Formats: sequence, structure tokens, C-alpha cells
Amino acid sequence: MKVLKIIIPIILLIVGVLFMRNLLLKKQEEDKKLSSAKIYPLIVESIKPTKKEVILTLSYEGIGVSKSDFLANTKFSSKILYIKNVGDEVKKGEVVAKLDDKELRENIKSIDTNILALTSTIYSQKAILNNLIDTLNRTKKLLKAKIASIEEVKNIENKILELKAQIKANEEKINSLKANKKVILNNLKYTKIISPIDGVVSAKFFNVNEVSAPTKPLLKISSKDSYILLNLPKKYSEIVYKGKIYPLIFLNQAKNSMYQYKADINVINGESVKVKAIEFRGEAVLLPFDAVLRIDNNSYVVTKHGVKKVNVLAEGEEGIAVSNDLDEVVVAKPDILLKIKAGYPYRIKE
Repeated sequence: MKVLKIIIPIILLIVGVLFMRNLLLKKQEEDKKLSSAKIYPLIVESIKPTKKEVILTLSYEGIGVSKSDFLANTKFSSKILYIKNVGDEVKKGEVVAKLDDKELRENIKSIDTNILALTSTIYSQKAILNNLIDTLNRTKKLLKAKIASIEEVKNIENKILELKAQIKANEEKINSLKANKKVILNNLKYTKIISPIDGVVSAKFFNVNEVSAPTKPLLKISSKDSYILLNLPKKYSEIVYKGKIYPLIFLNQAKNSMYQYKADINVINGESVKVKAIEFRGEAVLLPFDAVLRIDNNSYVVTKHGVKKVNVLAEGEEGIAVSNDLDEVVVAKPDILLKIKAGYPYRIKE
């Protein structure tokens, strides 16, 4: 009985050791199989960049501002017969609006008729006045000869004074009519609105058949000599507009920390204009965004020789400019580039 108590634990221990040995051998065999499994490299595409003149830009929006404007006004209310439309080009001296002048011309005709009638009346009154003066002189002689009375002399003198007053009143009426005619003739000048500048109709406040108002302009003409006004978040020196490069002129720094510039480019006044501010212009290697891996403050590219750190000069909508000389660069998504940097094998697609 004592022998069994000793043999049984020994047998169990031997069985346990053999079991653990088999497990260990099996695990080693599995690890060996895994270690011998083939790892396939990542197949990636590449570009062969060259150093060249590079321009990088960012898009912004500005507004056209005319260097001089003309507001076409009139001094009276009248029906509008003709008026230019917004966007119409006009030349200096060209008629841009016409107002109905029929009432003004009828008023002038009426004034001329009244002036003519008063002039005729004054002519007759002066003839009568001359006769009265002659009669007064004769009556005074007769008074000296005691043939006429003093009452007769005074009666003639009163008639002369009355007639002179009438003549003066009529002359004042003529002067008043002439003054009114002058005002109407001046208003006639405003029935044809003429542009004093070459430009474009940038605003229109009335339409044909509407009645103008002396307090409101008919339209606005902006000269073609204009510029683009820009508010930019940082300092720039040049912009690209319609494929051409233009210098920027600094105006001031606004309270909201935006920098205000202008570019001497002729555009329509008030028009919204899209431009590209130049971030970088110079010799560099231009890379697409998918060619550069950013980790912290460092930038890397993958070449056929491995991962290489690069010096970024600037970036814009066109890509990233670097100063390094590069022969062939892998283009892939950031997660692929990150795997390669971590040591994953790769092969450039031919």
C-alpha cells in the first residue's frame, strides 16, 4: 500500500511532463510555420519630380472698385423716355438718359407769348407817356398865361405818375418771366443726361416710363479705370488674375487683423472677383499632397532608396514645394506611407 502511494504521484508527474513537452513542441512547430510564411510587399506608384520654377497660390475673393464715379441727376420730375441699362458701356459725351421735355417747352412758349404781349403794352404805354409829357409842358405854358388851371396841370402829372408805375410793373413782370425762362432753359439741359466720362453703367435707379425725382439719381456710371480691393489674412506681395501676375499695393491693416491691399486691374465696379494670392514663387521641387508624410513638425517622402526627410518651403492649392533634390518619390495615401516608414516592405510599380 505504501508502494502505491509513492508510484502513483511519480506516474502522474511523468505524464504531466510529457504533456507539456508535446504542447511546447507543437507551439514551436506552429511558430516555425508562421515565421516561414511569405510577406508580400506593398505595390506603390511613383513620380519623378524635377526642380523648376514653382508658383503656389491660395484662392481669395476681392471686389471691383472704380477710381471715379458719376451720378446722373436731374433737377425736376419728368417721365423717362430712355435710359441705359446696367453693364452698358458708355463714352464721354454720350447721352445716357432722356426725359420728356414737352411741358418745359410749352412753358417756354407761354412765357415768350407773355413777354411779347407785355413788351407791346409797354411800347404803347411809353407812347402815351410821351404824349402826356408834351401835354403837361403845353399846359404849364398855358398856366403861366392864365389860360389853364393848376388842377389841369396836377391831373396830367398824376396820370404821368400812374402810367410810369404801370410801365415799371410791366417791366418787372418781363424780368420775372425772363428769369423763369432761364430756369426752364437750364432744366432743359437735364432732359438729356450726358456722361462726362468713359465707363460702364454700374447702377440704375429708374426705368423707362417712370417719373424721375430731383432728390434721387437716375443711374451711376463707373469709370473703367478701377482696381480690385482685397482683405487678406496675412501679408502678400502678388496675386494671379486670369493667368497673369499683378503686384499688390498695401493700403492698411484693419482692426480685425486683416491686411487690405489693392491691385490695379480694370474690373466692373462692385463685381465680386476671384484671385489667387501667391504663397511661394521660386525654384523648388513640386510634390502632390499624397507624396508627403507629416509626423509632428517633420515631413518625409518615400523614395526607391527608402524614407527621406524633406525641407518644405511652402504649400498651396497646387501642392507642396520642397528644396531637396529627389529622383523618384512614392505617391500614396498617408496610411500606406506610414506603414512603409514603420518598415513594411514596398515595391514601386513599373
